[in-house]
Amino acid sequence: MRQYIRHPSNMPVELHIAEHGAEQQALQDISLGGVACHCDAPADVGSPVDLTIPLPEGDTQHSGVVAWCKEDEPGYLIGISFCDQDSLYHIRMIEQLCAIEAYRKALEQALGRPVDSEEAAKQWIKENAADFPQMHAATLH
Repeated sequence: MRQYIRHPSNMPVELHIAEHGAEQQALQDISLGGVACHCDAPADVGSPVDLTIPLPEGDTQHSGVVAWCKEDEPGYLIGISFCDQDSLYHIRMIEQLCAIEAYRKALEQALGRPVDSEEAAKQWIKENAADFPQMHAATLH
């Protein structure tokens, strides 16, 4: 059973794994425990990873480690775990943005009209923020 809820994402990122070098990839999903990301080649569990995430207010860079790796045609899917509070905070914010964007799309479909991000965010926060899993010190590895 999965420990954290995963939110789908196809956000572009730059992934730098020690034994591979840098590559442009897309996140598969995000959770409170870390992220899953596509990768061209397999990566050893425990390998250091630097992940750069482009955001409108500026790119964020996070260091972590490969938690798992599995084949996923074409290429591989790796799990990245983050060890510091700053990275966990940023990943947490990105996780919430992904949840709000999914909510916005569902609202548009349900209402049959465009819904802007601010409207969706306000409604999502009002309806869901209290139930969104909280970060705890135990989250740090």
